[in-house]
Amino acid sequence: MKNFEQTGDLYCLSPQVWVDISEDMAQGANGFPVAFGDKIRRTDKNYYKNRAYEWKIWNDILMPILMHDRLPTYHYHNLTGGAEAMAIACSTCVSLVEVDKVQKLLE
Repeated sequence: MKNFEQTGDLYCLSPQVWVDISEDMAQGANGFPVAFGDKIRRTDKNYYKNRAYEWKIWNDILMPILMHDRLPTYHYHNLTGGAEAMAIACSTCVSLVEVDKVQKLLE
């Protein structure tokens, strides 16, 4: 996994953790509902080939589950807050109340 640079930051997951996440994804791929799109793919290989809807599935469904207990609580909270903000901001219609919520989530 030459594209993953390991730093000392607590939010920086080791290449092995990404392999573990991908193995979890592979094990659950056959049970992933077809209504959500194509079969989910591993994140440790060919992630750069993911299409926009695959990144949306990652952001909205997979990442909050797969990152739970793999990141320190503070970083997990910030990551899921950013994911929620992204989901709201990418909606077809965003109200002024939702704009305020996105801003608060990103603080």
